[in-house]
Amino acid sequence: MAMLYESYAGIAPSKDTSAYILALVPTIANGLAAITSANELFIVDRQNLAPAQLKSFDDAPDGITCLVPGDPGGQTLLCSGTDGTVATFDLRSHSRVSGFKIDRAVTVVSSSGPTIAVGTEFRSQQAIVALWDARQNKQIWQNSENNDEITTVSIHPSRRNILLAGGDDGLVSLFNTDIAEEDDSLIQVINHGPVHKADFLGDNRIFALSSDQNFAVHPVSTPGDEQDPEPALIGDLRPLVPCQYVIDVLKSGGEYVVAAGTNIGHVLRRYDLSSRVDLVKLANAQHLGVQPRLDASSKHSIMGAHAEEVVRAIFIDDVNSDNHDIRLNTKFEASNIQIKHGELVMKPKGYSKADQERFNHVSIAGMQTRATDILHGTFRIEMKLEGYNGGSCASFFWYHSDAQELDIEVVTPGTSMVNDTINYTTQPSAGADWSPIPGATLSVPLEHTLDDFRTHRFDCYPSHSEFYLDDRLVHEDHRGVPQKGGSLQVKVWADGNRWWSGKPSQTDTFLKVRKIEAFFNRTSDAQDARKAAICDKRCS
Repeated sequence: MAMLYESYAGIAPSKDTSAYILALVPTIANGLAAITSANELFIVDRQNLAPAQLKSFDDAPDGITCLVPGDPGGQTLLCSGTDGTVATFDLRSHSRVSGFKIDRAVTVVSSSGPTIAVGTEFRSQQAIVALWDARQNKQIWQNSENNDEITTVSIHPSRRNILLAGGDDGLVSLFNTDIAEEDDSLIQVINHGPVHKADFLGDNRIFALSSDQNFAVHPVSTPGDEQDPEPALIGDLRPLVPCQYVIDVLKSGGEYVVAAGTNIGHVLRRYDLSSRVDLVKLANAQHLGVQPRLDASSKHSIMGAHAEEVVRAIFIDDVNSDNHDIRLNTKFEASNIQIKHGELVMKPKGYSKADQERFNHVSIAGMQTRATDILHGTFRIEMKLEGYNGGSCASFFWYHSDAQELDIEVVTPGTSMVNDTINYTTQPSAGADWSPIPGATLSVPLEHTLDDFRTHRFDCYPSHSEFYLDDRLVHEDHRGVPQKGGSLQVKVWADGNRWWSGKPSQTDTFLKVRKIEAFFNRTSDAQDARKAAICDKRCS
């Protein structure tokens, strides 16, 4: 099941309302640089995208085509244009400090230390792949035997003399730039189809993504190979994600992630009809001898995305990945549930700063009824929370699906948008565009309800639902009345997201339950009654 996220900040930085973002690059001082189709280069604060902190550069190359980091620390940026310029911008002085120009449009740029790799348009029967030394501001290597526009260039992460280039001619090529002779410098060729993206997956593998979304992973050939090693042909990613188009393959931490987009109104009906960006881990990306694959269980979906617009650039912020907006993996563990002194004790384990830095899963607790055909009835729990030092959500709920669910959720004080509240919800609580449905959720501030046993109750009728605290009616909802059978569940959890639980508690939290009572109808009872009536009629 995908983990779902919503936008919490946004900015439209361009003066041209029809402009779109071409690339995103992280910088020093928690900045995010971007270029637009309106020939703009600017920087914003990447934590809040505040318009007041927008900084623009006035001397970007004409016809901006590419933006990449100029150094690992994000102090400089490289920007290219159709005017043949490759310019370096120093963010400490907020100025253009150097650059060079060639005789044709530069389509892609990459860098490693002082070495800058350049790819160009196809002109005069050739497209150029070249290396420049930024210190001497001169070209140090070139290959012009390319049959179409260059769409990607990349320098090997550890062997700096190995250069990757891909183009619209369908080829991904590896060059040894220590060899000046053009014919001899080509050491590996992959015929993949018009290249949209290609890059190294660590030291020993390459991915190639075509403009028709076909994806493959190839081992890097080594000296002495009589023929190129066999690739992993994963194929068209659109039905696998599923999606409409693939944006890029990104590195996040030590893993690689496929970013794919879907536009609202254009999606196959068998799939989710929401506009979104899906992030799916590419498992076994760097391990030779192990087949790489898309890990569907790891999917994270950014809902809404950019509506009908195509997403052209995406950036995963590893630097701020320990903030309160991250969704962490959770794991239910049976050892977290015990009976002590006549009480049911459910314990999410404390989640330390070290756990967060290692992206460990959060150990949580939950249980549910074996019966999954529970329908109308009254459901009550007497419980309290102890030991928390950060986010925890204690939930008592009836569940059939995300569209048929009744929730009571108690959220401890912490970093979330709803911390220190009790929330009474009838699902769905949001529309197709993820805007809140009025009246679907009532959020009530806590009034010393955590440390003492309190009775939480919801009653489900064919016509409406009622929610109680200590037999006092708090909320009533006549929409979203359950129509199908479901299960009754109790959980106590946190997954880090700011929209609900917030950062997990650093100490063990204890949900103590003194009593659970439920009086209900079952859909199977009605089915049995109908069968009995049919039998009686036939027998008579």
